[in-house]
Amino acid sequence: ERYGMAPVGEKGEAFDPAKHEAMVHVPSDEVSTDTVADVIEVGYMLGEKLIRPAKVAVHSPKTDN
Repeated sequence: ERYGMAPVGEKGEAFDPAKHEAMVHVPSDEVSTDTVADVIEVGYMLGEKLIRPAKVAVHSPKTDN
């Protein structure tokens, strides 16, 4: 934190492909948009620059296919 580094990726936040890397998508009736279900590996930002994206599992809305 002292140098401006901050963790990226938190369970329950909206999935953002600019800062998250989806490792798995799990269909769910409980979400209306792609949402981080679990953080597999925390990512990091240094100031405004993404150093490493967070590796996450994503809950996706179920589709009627």
